[in-house]
Amino acid sequence: MTLHEQRANRSRKMLFGIERPLYLKKVIVVPEEFKKGLVKCRVIYGESIESVIFTMYEKRKINSAKVIYEDHVLYDHKYVIRTGLDDVYAKREDHDEIIIIKNGMVTDAYYFNLVFEKEGKYFTSDTPLLHGIQREKLILSQKVQEIPIHLDDISSYERVHFVNALNPLGRNVLEVAQISF
Repeated sequence: MTLHEQRANRSRKMLFGIERPLYLKKVIVVPEEFKKGLVKCRVIYGESIESVIFTMYEKRKINSAKVIYEDHVLYDHKYVIRTGLDDVYAKREDHDEIIIIKNGMVTDAYYFNLVFEKEGKYFTSDTPLLHGIQREKLILSQKVQEIPIHLDDISSYERVHFVNALNPLGRNVLEVAQISF
């Protein structure tokens, strides 16, 4: 079972009490027009699969990030409606992305988990809002170490990588100097 399936099945169990697993490979059939390039596949589900949507993925270039303090934001499952995150993201002013600080600890960005780099080593916060798939792969492969990262620790790193299922380590990277506190 893939990490995506594992996460979907954990969410279904926690949110709906459903033990019967989903098998995403059975429902994801990529249309011919999406077999080239980087494609985003969105599976919307509740008690059962409601829809499978394919779109060409357009990479967002991140040139700056703003630290946002928000102690009440929750995003522990992949939701279609992201009102809390949308409200936090709206505070970014003229920056491309945000780094959310909750109770003094680094969590995530808007669509990304965060990986901090120092002296060729990689670290991710042990307090993410969402345990993303790319983040999980990096931890399992031991390329990234999960540790507590406090707001005050950010300046001790050289770079921050914005990772998600379609953005591996190294694709979207900012120098720490490009972060506004």
